[in-house]
This record gives sequence, C-alpha cells and structure tokens, in this order.
Amino acid sequence: MYLHASGSHRVLRIKDFKTGTDTIALAQTLTYRFTADAHPIQNLIVYSAPIDNAHHLWTMDLHDSRVKHRLTEGDPFAITPAFSTDGNQIYFVELDKNRQFRLMRISTYGGSPEEVKISNWNLGEATGTLNVNVNDPAGKPITARVSIVREDGNPVAFHEDATVFDPQTGRHYFYLEGESQFNLPVGNYRVTAVRGPMTPMAESSVAIKENNPSTTTLTLTPLWNAADAGYVSADHHVHLNGDGHHRATHENALRAMAGEDLDLLAPMSWNHWERRIDAPILGKETIKDGRIVVQSQEVRSHFHGHVGLLGAKEPFAPWFWGPTNPKLGDPDRSNGEVLDFADRTGAFTTYVHPISDDSDPFDQLDEGPIPIELISDAVLAERIGLEMVCAWTSPLGNSHVWYRLLNIGRPVAAMSGTDMWVDFHRTMAVGTGRNYVQLDGKEITSASILEAAMAGKGFVTTGPALLFQVGQNAKPGDVVASGRQNWEATLAGTNDVDVVELVVNGVVVEKLAGIKAGETRQYKGQVNLPVGGWVAIRAYTSELKEDTWPTMHARPFAHSSPIWIDSIGSTDPTSRKAAAADLIRAIDASERIAKAAYGEVEMNRMMTRFEEARKRLRELLE
Repeated sequence: MYLHASGSHRVLRIKDFKTGTDTIALAQTLTYRFTADAHPIQNLIVYSAPIDNAHHLWTMDLHDSRVKHRLTEGDPFAITPAFSTDGNQIYFVELDKNRQFRLMRISTYGGSPEEVKISNWNLGEATGTLNVNVNDPAGKPITARVSIVREDGNPVAFHEDATVFDPQTGRHYFYLEGESQFNLPVGNYRVTAVRGPMTPMAESSVAIKENNPSTTTLTLTPLWNAADAGYVSADHHVHLNGDGHHRATHENALRAMAGEDLDLLAPMSWNHWERRIDAPILGKETIKDGRIVVQSQEVRSHFHGHVGLLGAKEPFAPWFWGPTNPKLGDPDRSNGEVLDFADRTGAFTTYVHPISDDSDPFDQLDEGPIPIELISDAVLAERIGLEMVCAWTSPLGNSHVWYRLLNIGRPVAAMSGTDMWVDFHRTMAVGTGRNYVQLDGKEITSASILEAAMAGKGFVTTGPALLFQVGQNAKPGDVVASGRQNWEATLAGTNDVDVVELVVNGVVVEKLAGIKAGETRQYKGQVNLPVGGWVAIRAYTSELKEDTWPTMHARPFAHSSPIWIDSIGSTDPTSRKAAAADLIRAIDASERIAKAAYGEVEMNRMMTRFEEARKRLRELLE
C-alpha cells in the first residue's frame, strides 16, 4: 500500500507483486495530511482523512471500500495512525490545548481514545534551567518571535505553543509572551528575538549548567514605530487552517500578531475542492489588546485567478471552478460573478498572488503569466485590489501590471498578503507581506483599515518602511497639482536596500542612494509632474537574499501607493494609450489561452467580459 499524489487527488494504492496489479483503494481530493497503515493480519486499513477542517481516523475493509468506520470525532484532530503489532489497537497523535503533540491509542473496533502517558523522559545527559525574558525599551514584557539553538545546531522546541520552521533560513521559531522557562540539556545556546520587520534582532549567548539556573533578557527596540508615525499595519491574506500540523484559531493568530507587531490580520476561509476550510467562521471578528482578526474568503477559481473577498459576511458560491478543477455543473462561470457579489454584499475583491516572475509579463503573454481574468476585471470593476506583496510572488512582476492599470486611470488598490497557514509547521510569519495605512484620525476598526487600504493611504512592504509626500502635504491616496513640486521621503529598514526610485506614470524619473541595515534616511527633491497620472516611490534590494530576518521575504521591497496628479484617476495621454494597447494584448492572450483550455465548452460569461473590457480600452486609444 502506498500514497500517490495525482493532480487534485491523493490516492491510496495497493500493488500486488504476485499478480502485478496496481489498484486504487481510496481517493481523497487535495488532502495533505492523508496517511494510512495496514493491519498486520486482517484485510483492513486505518487512515487519517478530513471532513472540512477536522481530521478523523477511519478504518476500511479492503475487500469492500464502501465499508468505512469513523473512530474519532475530529476535535482535536487525529493524524499519523499506526496499528499495534497485534492489530487490536491503533496509535495516533493529536494536539493538546498548547498545540503540543501527544501520543494516543484507541481500539481498532472503536471506543474512547486514551493518552499514552510518558512517565519519564531520559535525555541521556544532564539538564539545566533557562529563563528567557523579552522586553520593550521601557522594560515592559512583550510577545516576540524567539529562536533558541544549541551550539551543535539542535533547535529548542517550545512547550507553550507551536514551534514553526522558517523554510528559507532553516530557523525554528515560536512566539514567547514576555517570559518562559526551559529545561534543556547542558551546553551553550544562542537565543535570538525579533518583533516584526522593523525590529533588529536581539541575541545573546548563554551557558546551561546542571542545577544552576541561567537567565537571559532580550530588549527589542524598533527602528521605526508605526503607531508613533500614525500608521496601522495589516496583512490582508493568510489562512488559519489548511491541513497543517497545528490546528489554529483566532487566538493562535492573535499571539502571532503580537509577536510580529501586526494590527490587523484577515485569514481567508478557502476550499480544498469540496472541502470548505474554516467556512463556519467566515465573517467572525476577534479583538484582543487592540489587535483585530477578521475572517474573509478566498475563492479559488483555478485558471481564472484566485480572488479574495475582504469584509465578506457570507460566502460566495461556488468556491471553485475551472477547466483543471473537478467539474461540478455548468462550467460557464466567471470571476466577474465574484465582483458582482462583492458589490452587492459590501465586500472588497482582491486578486491574490498574481505574478510569480520579476520580468515584465507583457513580454510573454502567451505563456499565461497573468491570471486569466485579472485584466478584464480590473478594467471593468468599480473597485478592486491587486496583491502587490505576497510571500510567493514577485513585487517587481506585480508592479508591471499595476502600473499599466494606474496609467489608464484605474485606482487599483495595492494590497498585501503573506498567504501563509497559521496551522502549518513550515511557514513564514504573519505580516511578512504587510500594508501600512493612515486612518486620518478614524477609530482603528477592521472596516476603517480596509477603507484606508482601498483608498491607498499608505504603502505595502516585505520589510522596509517607506513614507512619501509631495507638495505641501499630499500623501499616498491624495491629490497634488501638476507642475514642479517638492517631494520628500523617509526610508528605514533592517536589511540593506540598494535601489530607491521615484516613479511617475510607471517610469523611473530619479534613482537615489539606498540604506544599510539599521539605517534611516531622509530624501528631498523636486519633480516636474505632467498634467495627469500619478507619482510614487519604491525601494528594494536588487538581488534576492538568503537570510533577511527579521523579515522572511527573499526580496525586501516597499512601494508607496500613488499620489494622483490633479484628480484621482487622471491620466497622461501618452502613458494611457501605451498601457491600453498592452492591456488589450493581455486580454487577447487570455482569450486564446481560455479557448485552448476549455475547448468546445462555450464560456459566454467570460468572453463577454473580455469584449466589454476591450471596448473600454479601445476608447482610450482614440
């Protein structure tokens, strides 16, 4: 018996080496924690598989796959089952309230699970105690992202909450609330702590000795304080759960937010095909110590482009469709339906993780680098967002699309999203992709933060802080007059940033010196603004980096939202025509790709939107 992944399916297969047959015993759709074991004697298997969020244990008769027996209730979920040697018991693991794994067992034929108690841990070496304290500059305890490693490279796991692995740097980390005590094997250890992208790493070396407690205190001082500067921070796209190893709640997310100094997090309920992950909590809002978690939705219409529904109180259905998805009913669907739903229900639509490559996607349109319906939707929608920074995509590639949409007068909001899973053991931190916005005196609420993000009142970043204003006091989202204007900017970052560029209507008009890690630099200058369009500033590292802690993106990058010239949505005629021509080419390519994928299936809704968008763009060429 072995596990085989094939497209949207995870399949348990049985291979008979005597007869040469290879048959499917059981199939699941897109289940990452799908594991199984075979009974030592009977023609019976046990496997872990989910119903929506919850992973249950099931047994199945291999002679008749229609006969299944569910053994557990799924809360907490049960994973990695294995039969005892006599086949009468099934061992598995589940999580306790601190998201620590514990060994469990249950009778093969059902009953109540019981914990297998560990009476004594024999580490094979002497141990000592380490007390870790994390404070702000005033000496007040704070929550921080902490990593502890022994000199031989072995990391320390946390006993109060989940331990997470950063796949880029190999660091194991966890969120420590003020102080904690560890019982560790003797030796020399390195303790590091950070708190979001603007706090340089604090670290200390400590020796653990037998029967001699050690204490280390780390003080975290931010390079730039968002609250003091009048900004709040948001990550508009993560997921609480997605078949990860650590079942997550809003409370778990709030702990991580405190450790990353993040004000708002918008986890998206999403689909693994027919499974609707976190569907029951869509629209739920949880507030603690001023931090806000608000549950939204991601509609994963593969091929057409994934879209997020921020501020959604009810789900859009269907949650998925497309030529490469399991086909359920009429395939003639369009992301335009999601935008119409958002307008009716007061939600805001954002195209998430759009462009994966740094190069200009308009140079390779027939390869499909742009989500199929992104361009037509951005042209037709009254309001829409583009996820400019994301853990998995290129902010430079995204910029090429964003600039062309701005150049035709579409005030597309630059949004952020880390697209990580809070329940997963191998992931970057919440807020790796974040949006800093100014509320202009409004109360900090999920609605006011989303409204400010939609209006472009700030900047998006994977690390650096980048403040910008033009004229007397025009800031991102505002309007400034054309002609010669003074401008000023502030750049601060915990990584080297070697590229700083002033951008007008998508063209770099001035290159500036960057900063070294830990520096803050003020910029001032003058720029001659045309009679229409927009101006913005961006900063980034020209080369990808292997280790950017405290941030976790390979390219530290920041981009202000645009300041519009004369009026929001104004355009420069030359830039507008060039952008409109490129966008028409992009829609033409999307249409060709869609027709090839759907074949004889008529996609009238999507094709109609393609033509409507082209018509509007052609008018801009006149």
